[in-house]
Amino acid sequence: MGSFGFQLALAAALISLLRGARRSGGAGIGAERAALVLRGAVVALLAVFVTIEADAVALFRHPRVWAHSPIGSTLALGLVVVALASLSGAALLGIVLRRVAPVAKTSAARGAAAVAAGVLALALYPEVWRRSGLVGALGTALYGMVVMFLEVWALTLAVAPAARGPAEDLLDDLGAILGRSGSPPSAVSRWLREAPWRPAAIVAAAGGVALAASQAIGEGLPEGRGRASLVLGVFTGLEAAGILLGYLLFRSPLALIREEPRAGGASAA
Repeated sequence: MGSFGFQLALAAALISLLRGARRSGGAGIGAERAALVLRGAVVALLAVFVTIEADAVALFRHPRVWAHSPIGSTLALGLVVVALASLSGAALLGIVLRRVAPVAKTSAARGAAAVAAGVLALALYPEVWRRSGLVGALGTALYGMVVMFLEVWALTLAVAPAARGPAEDLLDDLGAILGRSGSPPSAVSRWLREAPWRPAAIVAAAGGVALAASQAIGEGLPEGRGRASLVLGVFTGLEAAGILLGYLLFRSPLALIREEPRAGGASAA
């Protein structure tokens, strides 16, 4: 969960930084883009919070490992501080968001339910499954990934919901940074927007290959072509699955890419 939480927080923060750096003449960034900047920051903070929540559940399930150690007590206190800071920061940004732009109704009860569900999902998971071979290890990784993304997504909808779809997306932001603001959409932009699964598939494949390559370079591969291929496949598949799930859930809240009809008026399937 920490690995996927770090990636989600980093991606959301970088997207907000990109949008905040974009200029629109002398008129500032505008209310709509300010709302997207704030929502990205909320997602980043909530990803940190859910990661800390997972660590806290681990400490709760294994008190003998840390309870009688000064270092362990300091770690537990640090987790509490970071969790409160990240959750409070997300809540404050949600308040600012509601003042900047009209948003859908927030729900503290929905957010509390999301946290409770996440804690229960982690607290009740049988740890013995993680030690039951390759299938158990993969299942545990996928389980943690799903819990991470779903909880952050549910908390985002509770703290910083969107009222309607934005007029612009991340491709517009990238175009503006590259000096193409106001120009007709490029052929690549049109091709990506005709079927929003295309950018997701491209990024997922690239991310999976990059993670597998970093594993091979940094930690090496086991001997034997079969085992090496299995390790590379596992890392590639897990990373790609995480990117696809994150894209599916956060495409709308973060305005990653909007769908446009194909040339001729037919909508993409």
